[in-house]
Amino acid sequence: MFISVEGRPFPVDSHYLKTPTHDYIQTAVDMVMEIHKHENPGDVLVFLTGAEEIDTAVELIKERAATCAILVLSFVVCVCECVCVF
Repeated sequence: MFISVEGRPFPVDSHYLKTPTHDYIQTAVDMVMEIHKHENPGDVLVFLTGAEEIDTAVELIKERAATCAILVLSFVVCVCECVCVF
C-alpha cells in the first residue's frame, strides 16, 4: 500500500541539525520547545523511529510544557514491507 500526499495546503518549514547529536530524542524535544516558544502558533511534526522513542519524547515534552496538546500518530510498517523499500 502506498500513500501519496500531493502538494501542501499550508507552508512547511523543515529544520535540520548542522552536526550530529548524541541524544537525538532530547535534541528533538529541545527543538520542539524552541519552535513552540519562538514561532507563531502552529503544529510541529517530529519523526521518530519507534514506540519507545515516541513515548520518551512525549513524556519529556509533557514535563516541560504541560499545556501543549500532543497527538501521536503512528504508522507501523511490517518487516516484509521494509525489505521491499530498502
